Amino acid sequence: MKTKINLEKDIEVTSSSPDDLRLKKKWGFISALPSEYLIHYRHGKFSEKTSGQGAGCFKWFTDNVFIIPTSLKEIVFEANQLTSDNVDVRIRGMAVYRINAPLKIYGLINFSNRQSAEEKLARMIGDMCRSTTKWLVANMKVDECIRKRKEDIADALKAEASRVVGNEQNGWGVEIATIDIQDVYIQDAEIFHALQMMFKADKVRESKLAQMEMERTVEMKTLEKDLELSEYRKNTELNKARIDAEVQKQKMETLKSVEIRKLENERELIEHRKNTEILKSRTEEEMQKQKIQMQKNAEIGKLEDEREIAEHQKTKDLNQARHEAEIKEEQIRLSKKNEEHQFGLDRYRVEQNEEIARYKFEQEVEREKEKMQLRLEKTEKEVQAQTMLHEEEAKALREKIEAENNVSAAGLEKLFIEKALPAIAEVMAKTMKDVKINMLQGDTGKMPFTFVLTELMQIFRERIAPLKDE
Repeated sequence: MKTKINLEKDIEVTSSSPDDLRLKKKWGFISALPSEYLIHYRHGKFSEKTSGQGAGCFKWFTDNVFIIPTSLKEIVFEANQLTSDNVDVRIRGMAVYRINAPLKIYGLINFSNRQSAEEKLARMIGDMCRSTTKWLVANMKVDECIRKRKEDIADALKAEASRVVGNEQNGWGVEIATIDIQDVYIQDAEIFHALQMMFKADKVRESKLAQMEMERTVEMKTLEKDLELSEYRKNTELNKARIDAEVQKQKMETLKSVEIRKLENERELIEHRKNTEILKSRTEEEMQKQKIQMQKNAEIGKLEDEREIAEHQKTKDLNQARHEAEIKEEQIRLSKKNEEHQFGLDRYRVEQNEEIARYKFEQEVEREKEKMQLRLEKTEKEVQAQTMLHEEEAKALREKIEAENNVSAAGLEKLFIEKALPAIAEVMAKTMKDVKINMLQGDTGKMPFTFVLTELMQIFRERIAPLKDE
């Protein structure tokens, strides 16, 4: 509950707890509010454990407990005083303070009766503010009191009050939060009216001066604006001329760049057409080369196929001849077996002709074997000769294809005679070393190599005839 207490006519203070029933307890638990400081004495000694801001303790009959408020307090004071120019004025102000050192203020003021202690502290601070205000007003003129009441009086009053009550060594343990001068009253009505007239005249004069200053400022601003406008127009014309020149220059550069680009495009188009023609000719040339190569490969493949077919045919003939020889040999073996059996049966009858018959039979068998062996070797030699001829023909054809039109028919014939014939002769010489010649009945009067030479001459005639036609 808040109540307003009039200490004196010129001082008012607000107390938050005018009647504190907690301190009237003889014994029991007592606690302070967060905005209060509790001081506990037991057996005449201060108890630090149970004392403090918002603390609580248990009070015995012999204990002393005091509660000191630390919240903000407000007092309103008034002071009458003559100024230095003998004008009676009345000052109304307000001070806000709080106790920031409860242990120090407790030693200066007895807080057994809290209400009276707070009133005493408020009266002391109010008297100090009144006396200090009077001293300040006595050294000031009435105009200064009216115009500078907050700047000078309030600041000086707070500084003086804080120096007295807030001193660390000799202070009261009180902090002055703020002091404000609310009103300044002039007691004499005539003086107040005269001051109002003077103030009004000063205001009129200040208003006229301000108006004249404003008109002069407006004229100066107008002149400055005119100068700025003329300068702006001049700069605008210069900028316009410069911009026109730059635009013209850019236009010329653009036309020039367009012409250059056009020439470059034409040059690139010509180069592109030229490159296209070159690429086209190269492509046609490559296609022609590929076509010729494909034809050559086809001819080579055809010759190789013919050679393979001939080799296959020769191999087939050779296998057939071998098969016939084996059949013939088997027939001879069976015939021999039959003859031996017949010979065994007639052995006793023709014992005197046994050696002659056996000799004739053996001679006949040997002749048959030699005939078959000769035929087999002849067939193998023919196959080898044909294989070599085909290889030489393929080689000569490859050389002919590589040389193409640079070699004539006579050159090919010469190449065949110089390279192919010596190779064939060398192979024939190596082959004939192991050939055994047997003279058979019915072949008298003929040389053993007559049929071989006849076959070779026939092959040469067949190979040379196309060259002569070319």
